[in-house]
Amino acid sequence: MNVKLQKSEKTTVCHLAGVLDHQAQGILEASLAPLGQGRRVVFEISDVPVVDSAGLGVLLRAARQVRHGGGEAVICTDKPSVRRILEAVVVPSNASVLGDETAATSCHVPARAA
Repeated sequence: MNVKLQKSEKTTVCHLAGVLDHQAQGILEASLAPLGQGRRVVFEISDVPVVDSAGLGVLLRAARQVRHGGGEAVICTDKPSVRRILEAVVVPSNASVLGDETAATSCHVPARAA
């Protein structure tokens, strides 16, 4: 798993590449630790070929961590089949799911009620 952070004033795009499984947890947590509170974090997973159930858990915990810190979490992929799965399993109060990184970084994604 490779993680590349691209920061702007209030948004961080977390580009993930490689297999997203249980082994990615430490890498993702270490990457998010220095971000601070109240940021929008876009998890861009278009370069992730495989997400197993443990990897999905890692991603959702990272999104929850961002939300609990007062930030906004968005999961973004250009793969419609992956987006449909995420939309079915992601708790809306933890993250929004979008298909376009530009939209995820430029617009306000309103928090949905739990």
